[in-house]
Amino acid sequence: SIAFALTGSNIMIFQPILKKSSLYRYVRYAERKYPLIIKKPISEKEEYTYTLPSKFNSSVIERSYDEKNIFGFAKIGIKKTKGSNILKVIKEIEINKTKIIQSKYRKFIDFCLRLKEIEFQNVVIKE
Repeated sequence: SIAFALTGSNIMIFQPILKKSSLYRYVRYAERKYPLIIKKPISEKEEYTYTLPSKFNSSVIERSYDEKNIFGFAKIGIKKTKGSNILKVIKEIEINKTKIIQSKYRKFIDFCLRLKEIEFQNVVIKE
């Protein structure tokens, strides 16, 4: 997993999700000749709490991503309230033990790519 943080005199940019999903190891091909079998359910739950410098107390961040489909679900929430220097991140992913037939594989790839986009998204906090 790759994560980074950059700071300036009045700005902070970082990727708050440090551990990226293990789900991406199942996405190797654009299409499949045979079904993809996920032998065991995938369950990932992580919480991060960041204590920011007090100069960022006035900023507000509220992001949420929530997707449910035939494979399972993914939820990511990022929240920082005004007057607080605490940023909280919650990530929860549940994927069922399943056999993904070739005609459903594209939906699975799309689900994984949307999740990856969210996990790698930067948070920008300004004074």
